[in-house]
Amino acid sequence: MFNKLIQLIKKSAFIPNIFSIFHHSFIIRKWIYKWINNNSNYIYWKVLDFWCWEKPYKSILNFDEYIWVDFKSSGHDNTQNEVDFFWDWKKLPFENDSFDSIISTEVFEHIFNINEVLLELNRVLKKWWKIVVTIPFVIHEHESPYDYARYTHFWLKYLLEEYWFKVLKNEQYWSYFQVILQLNIWFLWKITETKNKYLTLLLRIIFAAPLMIIINLLSLITPKMQSGLYLSNVIVWEKK
Repeated sequence: MFNKLIQLIKKSAFIPNIFSIFHHSFIIRKWIYKWINNNSNYIYWKVLDFWCWEKPYKSILNFDEYIWVDFKSSGHDNTQNEVDFFWDWKKLPFENDSFDSIISTEVFEHIFNINEVLLELNRVLKKWWKIVVTIPFVIHEHESPYDYARYTHFWLKYLLEEYWFKVLKNEQYWSYFQVILQLNIWFLWKITETKNKYLTLLLRIIFAAPLMIIINLLSLITPKMQSGLYLSNVIVWEKK
């Protein structure tokens, strides 16, 4: 029973449902899901899922072929997942111009050799086709020790253009109020964590969950202004 509940909460981390409101990153994950669902026209035909844990958005995309590549020591447990290919941080196991589109969500902060990776993504993507990437900006350290960087949207645009990509969209997920609300959720999640997983779940249901519900409701009504402080970037770029 406990394990089934945990699995439901994990699944709800990416695909919004009744359990999502109990997940510590619900605010940002809900926005990513909505954005990808509304912009799925960028991702189709032969798709490379670049290191997105458990292929979370596969079910809302249209494609002919979907390939998932991951890294064995990536900070999360992928031993029970159906990974198609593992890579070695150096060369992707595909021929040049293999893919029509690439998706990568909340991954680039875990890449220490970003320049080499961009070269590889450019190599395996067909000319004029698209890559969709989401990258967190304000977030706690996670999947340690594989957490290496935070990028401003200015730096991302500059970096991508240096590697022969054209940036088509460069959007940020709101700011100030949503950041503050999300930080409070992460704080609640942290202070209710214990060495006993059953006690942790009980504490989160009794103390954290009611406050998380209130915070998530506030995230729906607080102003969504752009101000330079935001939770995440979403970028669509095209290979020149």
